Amino acid sequence: MGMVSEHSFYDTAMNKSAGVIARINPARQFAMKYTWAGALRPDGFSGSAIWCGLNSSSPIWTANSALAGLVTDYDQSKQLIYATNLSRVLALIARSYP
Repeated sequence: MGMVSEHSFYDTAMNKSAGVIARINPARQFAMKYTWAGALRPDGFSGSAIWCGLNSSSPIWTANSALAGLVTDYDQSKQLIYATNLSRVLALIARSYP
């Protein structure tokens, strides 16, 4: 069982806004709007993957996704999920498995 946001898009302007920058380090993290209906609280989503679709030149649909980061926190009132970007995740793995 899993939950996904139907359609979330990386919003450059939102990630440069004072409210988001006050919560995160933009060099290491990013924020995304989540679109779940109702009063869903994404408790327990920490460590979940944030996937993004890649462009494909194939005329046949494929999953063609890439890992963008991992969820670290959320703000229910603004419906934002905060995530560590992939480069930070890879750096941690590299330190753990030299």
